[in-house]
Amino acid sequence: AYERDMELFSSRVSIGTIIFDSAPCFPSIQSELKTAEVCLGDRPMMKLVAKSVITVAMGSSLVNQPPIGRAEQFWNTMQELSLSKRQAFVYSEADQVCDHKELKAFVEEKRRRGVSVMESVLVGSGHLEHRQQCPELYTMFLDSVLGAVF
Repeated sequence: AYERDMELFSSRVSIGTIIFDSAPCFPSIQSELKTAEVCLGDRPMMKLVAKSVITVAMGSSLVNQPPIGRAEQFWNTMQELSLSKRQAFVYSEADQVCDHKELKAFVEEKRRRGVSVMESVLVGSGHLEHRQQCPELYTMFLDSVLGAVF
C-alpha cells in the first residue's frame, strides 16, 4: 500500500506545481546569522551565543569540507530538482532571511534549464509573512498558479 501511495503522490506532483514560499534559501553564514537574529528577537545574550556557535560551526564546516561544501551541494541539488513540470516561487525583497537576489538568480537558472516557472516578488513582507502582510497579492498569485495547472 505504501508503494502505491508513493506512486500516486509522485504522479500528482509531476503533473502539478510545487510552490516555494521564501525558499529555497541560499545557505550562508549571513543567512544563518539573520535567521538566529529574527528567531531570537529581543534577547541580546542569546543572540551573541547563537552567532558565536553559528560562526564557529559554519567556519569549521568550511575547513573540513571537500571542494564543494554542503551549501553548494544543497544549492546545486535544488537547481537540478525536477519533481514537477512547473514550479512557483513567492518571495520578498524585504525578506531578512532569504536573500532575494540569490533566489532571483535561482529562478532564472530554472528558466534557463527549461522549467516552467511562475514567480511573485513582493516588496514589503518579511520571511514567510507574505500571506499575512500581502493577502490580496498572495491569493492572486496562488489563483494564477492553480489556473495554470487546471
